[in-house]
Amino acid sequence: MASLPLIISAFGVLVSQLGSAISEIISSFGQFAVSVGTAIATVVTSISVGVANIITALVPLVEQIGQTISIVIEAIGTFAESIGTALATVVSAVSTGVADVITAFSGLVDSLSGVFESIGGIIESIGSAISGVIDSIGDSAVKLVNHLN
Repeated sequence: MASLPLIISAFGVLVSQLGSAISEIISSFGQFAVSVGTAIATVVTSISVGVANIITALVPLVEQIGQTISIVIEAIGTFAESIGTALATVVSAVSTGVADVITAFSGLVDSLSGVFESIGGIIESIGSAISGVIDSIGDSAVKLVNHLN
């Protein structure tokens, strides 16, 4: 049988080798973790620099879009103002025209009223003349009848 000190010594060597292997594994995991951390840091830095560059590149475009929108809004405002002025001119012309038509129609009504009054006067004069003629005929007929009797 092997002696106990030899077994203990062999077990000690085995434990020592196992410890070294575990130490290498842990060291390798540590180096892996550092490498992964460095790679992630590099990726994050690259992404953040890229996003910052994109945003920086977009600033002039956004400013240009803002200026263009401002010009378009100003043009729309000018157009709306022109439409408003044109509508005001049209409404003013229409209202003036309607007022003129009403005034002219009122004058026409007044004129027609005068014409109808004149016609009424003429009819009355004709009626009076006819009445006078009838009265004269009647008077003449009465005189003739009286004279014959």
